[in-house]
Amino acid sequence: MTKKKKVKAQKKRLAKDDASKKIPRRGSSRKKILKRPKSTGRPKGKKKRGKAAKPVAVERAALKKESIVAEAPAKPCLPRPQAVVLVRSCGTDDFALSTPLGNIFPDPNQRLQFCQCVADGVPIDRSEIPCGATTTLQQVVDAISCE
Repeated sequence: MTKKKKVKAQKKRLAKDDASKKIPRRGSSRKKILKRPKSTGRPKGKKKRGKAAKPVAVERAALKKESIVAEAPAKPCLPRPQAVVLVRSCGTDDFALSTPLGNIFPDPNQRLQFCQCVADGVPIDRSEIPCGATTTLQQVVDAISCE
């Protein structure tokens, strides 16, 4: 084969490749659509996950979340005997549970420190514990106990 024939054959092959790929040529007034490759790059043995699999996974996650939420208590609290021990350990053991905080802690800062000590033992926010001067130790125990 001569050199000219080889070049011609090569040009024909390139022209066929271009035509099979549908690549638009320069100067063409009509736009041609590019073909997508047939292979997806995945091995043929593995199956594609369908869209139906996602809602099932979402349902399972929702069920797990509901069960966790159902098991968790509404707010942190202690059993009544532990609540009494905590309140007495933050204050003094000398007073009955019916004693108002104002009699034990006349200074408002002392009452706030007492209530913070109780809140740290539960643990809950200090604002959820009654801390007024007329509040009794029993009311504080009731606020932090589960019963």
